[in-house]
Amino acid sequence: MKKLGLAKLISLALIVQVSAPVFAAQTPSGNKSMPGFEHINTPSEINIDGLDILVDTEQHKPKNAVLRVRINVQYNKNPQDKLTAYPYPVKPPELKARTEPLPTNDGQIKDYLMQCCYNNRRSREYAYPMFGFRWEHALEAAQKRTGESVPHSIFTVYPWIHKMVPYVKTQCERINAEENARMMRYTSVLHEYNQKHADLENESARHGIDPVQITIDKNGEGFAEVQAGAWWIAGSRKVPGLTLFWSQPVTVAPAETSGVLLNEGNAIFIGGGW
Repeated sequence: MKKLGLAKLISLALIVQVSAPVFAAQTPSGNKSMPGFEHINTPSEINIDGLDILVDTEQHKPKNAVLRVRINVQYNKNPQDKLTAYPYPVKPPELKARTEPLPTNDGQIKDYLMQCCYNNRRSREYAYPMFGFRWEHALEAAQKRTGESVPHSIFTVYPWIHKMVPYVKTQCERINAEENARMMRYTSVLHEYNQKHADLENESARHGIDPVQITIDKNGEGFAEVQAGAWWIAGSRKVPGLTLFWSQPVTVAPAETSGVLLNEGNAIFIGGGW
């Protein structure tokens, strides 16, 4: 191995320090990383005076970032949360049956109102509502619009139902549109998984980037330290009667904190008494 004198070594160190950004900028770009791995850089190798020098500059070192995840949903009774940050998209849960739309026919809405608000009036503490949580949301929103409370006698129930039908119908149509949008997001997530999962999982394994579990505290928040780049926050919250599932993409910048909010609106699947 060729030996260098002290003066030569000092001179060489100065050359590397001054030249590192230049060499990094001139690194061939033909071997591009897969999407989501732009934060992984290969250190430049230069040859000075017959020696191969590995330039390890600050810009080549992956800088960690922080993911702050918050679950903000209406359902918080005895929650069981399971969330993970993945460096690749993951397969969503299989849909065994599509969520049935809420009724928009006047006659069926009248029947629902009679059944749940008079004939079989129940406590809202039950895990599985008679017609599902979506119907409960539609009814609650309609009652806020009309200011009408649930009737307590047979003499008032029919006028009440007649007044409530158009308001409930509007809410059912709104919620059905939201569920159609949810189904489209689910389809998009499944398509992204089929297109990108295999390549990105292999790329993450090659670079030694593993999924990171996220522990959610009693306030619905969790943190994870990850390398900068593209990640997917995937997992579920289970409460009595419901399971919500998310697959939320996020891109985090080096040495920064990125927030991810998970709620009913961006859940790609809600199962149970929904």
